[in-house]
Amino acid sequence: MKIADLKNNCCLVAMHLLSDHTDEDILAACYRVPGWKPGRGMRLSQSSEACTWLGIRLEHVPLSRYFTLAQFCKEHEDGTYWVTVNGHALVVHDGKILDPNFARSGRGSRRRVIRAHRCLNPGSRLPEPIVMNKKLPSDPLVRFVATVQQARQRNTRGFSIYWNCLLHLRDIEEGYCHLSDLEVYGYTRKMFRADRRRGFVVIA
Repeated sequence: MKIADLKNNCCLVAMHLLSDHTDEDILAACYRVPGWKPGRGMRLSQSSEACTWLGIRLEHVPLSRYFTLAQFCKEHEDGTYWVTVNGHALVVHDGKILDPNFARSGRGSRRRVIRAHRCLNPGSRLPEPIVMNKKLPSDPLVRFVATVQQARQRNTRGFSIYWNCLLHLRDIEEGYCHLSDLEVYGYTRKMFRADRRRGFVVIA
């Protein structure tokens, strides 16, 4: 059984991102939690117990005011966090949302943050911090590193644009192309800047 095959798997996905454990290790820890069953999600007390079994150390972060997910990311650009919104859990790392379920949820970053915990010992799966240079080349070489499901919501124009760009890059042996080569698919410099901030696109 794989975590990706389960419904309501957001807590397990977060554990996978925050640790170096395999799917089998994480599922084994979850099975040790009383009342947990695959596909039914996890209560806060259950996810906390599973994290304890896995050695994931979480520290509660008091929220001094109302935060949307976007506001939380903007004000927490350093560190790794387990963030809970209504009916969902995800990871925020250095101000960026790391969540394969994020684009598919359709609710976006306007959701209210209910609680947050800082991870004191994140694993090696987290991406390296992205250095945002003030001045980029006029036509940089770019490569897409996120899947279309991670980067875009289905049945939107952005989904089609990102998908066409991925197909274009797939046919290039080096995996990089000039940003201007993607303009024919409707990919704009504004989209590039947003995708790069979220870690979906890198430059050579």
